[in-house]
Amino acid sequence: MPRRPFFMLLIMPLLFGAEADCEREMTRPTKGYIVIEDADSPIVIAARKLTPPVQLQVRGGDGAWHDFYTTEYVTLAYNGPVPYLSWHRGGSGFATTMRVVDEVGVLSAPTRAHGEINVCTSDYEQTIGRVHCGERSLQASSEGVTLSADRYRTSRFATEGHGGMSWTWHGDGFSRLVKGQHTWAQSNDPWHPPRTSDAAGQWMSARWTGPIDVGTLGEDEVVFNVDLGACSIFIPWEWKDRDPQWDFVLGPMLQNRGIAEVLFDEIAPSIEAAARQEKVEDVKFWVDTWAGIHPRTDSFPEFHFHVNEAAERQVCLRTYWAANSSPETRPDADYVWGVVGQAFLAGWIELFGIGDCKTHPLSVRFCGELGAADGKPTFTLDEASAHVEMEPYCCRPKCNNDFIPKLKEGLEISVLELTSEAITRQLEELTGGLPWEIRRIETTPKGVYVVTAESDNDRQYGGVCRPDLGTESATQIERATVSFTAAGRGITQQP
Repeated sequence: MPRRPFFMLLIMPLLFGAEADCEREMTRPTKGYIVIEDADSPIVIAARKLTPPVQLQVRGGDGAWHDFYTTEYVTLAYNGPVPYLSWHRGGSGFATTMRVVDEVGVLSAPTRAHGEINVCTSDYEQTIGRVHCGERSLQASSEGVTLSADRYRTSRFATEGHGGMSWTWHGDGFSRLVKGQHTWAQSNDPWHPPRTSDAAGQWMSARWTGPIDVGTLGEDEVVFNVDLGACSIFIPWEWKDRDPQWDFVLGPMLQNRGIAEVLFDEIAPSIEAAARQEKVEDVKFWVDTWAGIHPRTDSFPEFHFHVNEAAERQVCLRTYWAANSSPETRPDADYVWGVVGQAFLAGWIELFGIGDCKTHPLSVRFCGELGAADGKPTFTLDEASAHVEMEPYCCRPKCNNDFIPKLKEGLEISVLELTSEAITRQLEELTGGLPWEIRRIETTPKGVYVVTAESDNDRQYGGVCRPDLGTESATQIERATVSFTAAGRGITQQP
């Protein structure tokens, strides 16, 4: 017994030191939201190491924050009701948003941005806003499997190992479901365009209207919860798929074209230039040369939406050419080359002089990710995606063993010469007319969402934006759910 007081004297400085070292912190709720039985039930909000005065605030229907509880203590321990006038009605039940503010500022809440805490009644049915009391998820119909998604970012659901299950998507008004697959497999030789009857896969892009039955998933299908932000503009791959509400901005900026159509316009001058050729005495004098490669007049460029093995949503371009080992021609050197075409201009001198390898068809493909940095769009080339296929030669081992491998290697290197900076520069020019900084770019099967505000706390929030608790008057119109079969030829200029 006498040892206990002495032991306590030893550990008390350690206990007090641990308390002194901890930072201001919200201790309840631990998940960033509270679910109560009904509107009369009390809630518990606790925090410590605060700097008084401390206010517990609630967001009203006018979008403003209102104090309803204040303490002069460094510790907050509120156990009481929610102010009745702060409730927002859902499809059924009620919800509201709270936060804790002290002299330092807004206190961070677990798993929530801007310190916001959502409170919901158990019968609350959400109709607007970013998920309030719960998480985005994909729930299996059996075995109690639930796959969670990030509340603020786009997430891929890892459904591997859960084959044969039927799934239900639980998203929110700030997100969209993307499900499907894309394959490069085709029914004819890969150096020729796919047949018109070929399909590259099936895609679905669904708006959130409450829980959605996704069904079972194929072995190669992927599922994403795409975060749209509070404000975003949809820009389609093809102009016909646009949102007319944005014509006044996108029409003048893109000249009534989608992103794929803009890229085709960029490829076109390079192909046209390569088709106009002159005799060259010594190709080594012409580093920027197409040498023995020629555009095929019977095949048009292709644009594809693709998800690679690393679950990256990509845009891909594929073009078709014919090549031989006799570099006797070059395009008009005075022609203004397109950005995409410049990718194939360099590093070809060592590919030729291998013998008489007749003209054979080939295809060139590369992919990359669209994103944003410093308020502007970016394109990041996937170096592993550079892919060349060429028809082999019959009874010409030197052509098969020397010319084709060197040509493929040179083309793949030349694709990398395209550089992310070149296409990024082109995207910056195209989007220079937007009156907002770009927060994110989210790629989907039918086009991209250019996010201009992450939440209603964003200084760019306003105008055509998504509603949430306290901003119910916002006017964003969501695109309808769409399901379609992606053509093996992708999007192409060919009629």
